[in-house]
Formats: sequence, structure tokens, C-alpha cells
Amino acid sequence: MYRQCCNKAHWLLALLACASCVNAQAACAVKDSDVIGVWASTGGGNDFFESFELNSNHRFNSWLHDRPEVMNATWQLKDCLLKIYSSTAMTKDTLDFIYRVKHKKEKLVLIEDIDDVGYADTYRRVAK
Repeated sequence: MYRQCCNKAHWLLALLACASCVNAQAACAVKDSDVIGVWASTGGGNDFFESFELNSNHRFNSWLHDRPEVMNATWQLKDCLLKIYSSTAMTKDTLDFIYRVKHKKEKLVLIEDIDDVGYADTYRRVAK
């Protein structure tokens, strides 16, 4: 009985250790510096923004047909969630957009609107 109990305890500890390793590997590696810059739609889908800028001072601006669309909004990146607020208050009431940063490459970022299942916007970096 003791041996059986110990085997179960070892198995449980191994399972918990494995789960924590997976969670550590799944942690978001995208930093502010990875997304700061000007981004343009690749035109491959139903991208919401034609082009947008994420400033280092956490200001968000977007353009549609070369005209200002959203100006001087505030952005925050935490745990791979990009949140865009209509004011500097950054409260639930001023939250306009929330995206999950799914994948990034040197000149391509894939952002998924988490409100719509399966909806993804793809942008390429135009300038840093």
C-alpha cells in the first residue's frame, strides 16, 4: 500500500511539474518594443485598420484612405493582449479594442480580434 501511494504521489508531482513547464513556455514573449512602430494592412482579409501606429509613449493613431481615423488613443500590451483605449483614463468604459498578439516576425504581425472567433488581422511593419 505504501509503495502504491508513493507511486501515485510521484506521478502527481511529475504531472504538476510538467504542467508548470508548459505554462512557462506558453508565456507571452512579445514586448512593447516588438510592436512599436507603423503597421499597414497586408490586404489579405477583413483587416479593421488600414494602417496604424503604436508610439513609444503609448499613443495609438490610425488612418483610413490616408486620412486620420483614430487619433491620440492610448494602448497597453500585457500578456499578449493589445488593448486600445479612447482616452488616457484606460478604464473598462474607454476600452475600444482588444486584440491578442498571436504571432510576430520581423516584418509581419498577426493580431486576432478576441471578440470574434476566427477573425484575424494581418499587418506588416512599415516603419519602426
